[in-house]
Amino acid sequence: MTPSRTRWLATVLVLVAAIAIGYRLAPRTPVPVDPPAPVLSAPPGAMRVLFVGNSHTYMHDVPELVRRLAEDGATQIWRRVSTAGGLDLSGHLDRGEVTRMLRQEPFDVVVVQPQGVEAIWQPEAFTSALHAFEDEARAAGARIVVWAMWARDPARDAYGIYQEPWGGRDVADQTRRLAASTRRAARSAVVAPIGEAWLAAHEQLPELELHSDGSHATLAGAYLAALVLDGILHDRPPDATSWCPEGLSADTASELRRIATDTLASSR
Repeated sequence: MTPSRTRWLATVLVLVAAIAIGYRLAPRTPVPVDPPAPVLSAPPGAMRVLFVGNSHTYMHDVPELVRRLAEDGATQIWRRVSTAGGLDLSGHLDRGEVTRMLRQEPFDVVVVQPQGVEAIWQPEAFTSALHAFEDEARAAGARIVVWAMWARDPARDAYGIYQEPWGGRDVADQTRRLAASTRRAARSAVVAPIGEAWLAAHEQLPELELHSDGSHATLAGAYLAALVLDGILHDRPPDATSWCPEGLSADTASELRRIATDTLASSR
């Protein structure tokens, strides 16, 4: 190697070493990181409720209806919701979101809404899933409430449920089957007799439409479900409240409060 090339190589090595030393000594710019997720907390004294379900829960926002009823009764609910269209209880367990929420956040009550007819369509899977929810709620220190669902509209029975041997002869029979299966499955869960309140409304207010299609609720049907849940959550008669959602007449709301009160009284 020639003397000039040797000097050139030595100069390069010195420059590389200087750059490396300067990099090590230079102040570093912090790498940006995502801020930690905010810690969710309920207002002091509020009942912390986790609502689990599918379209029957999120259509007409049943959790919000329950919150407004609680507010009218001078109580407060802080709610979280885990819903996905069409999911049954086993699907919620597979999804894992509810389990994570119960293990990471404090709740007083878990309100579980099954898929419309799973309690009679697949009773063994329903029972197993409900027991798993009960165990998770117990471990989290929360009580659990499960909906006993309403019957499908036989005039719009798109899935032929009334043709199945387990589907029931009519609305009254299907309602009784759903309620009985839910009560058999429940160990620690409190059963909310929503379907039975719907049946009473069908019989006493035959002109009132509770189904928006073959399975989902109108606003009146969702309000009736919320009344039953509010009565159970706060251990008070639903007719103790007076709040009526916009879009429902005061007279109809009053009749539904009376029906919800009578249903809860007769189910105890």
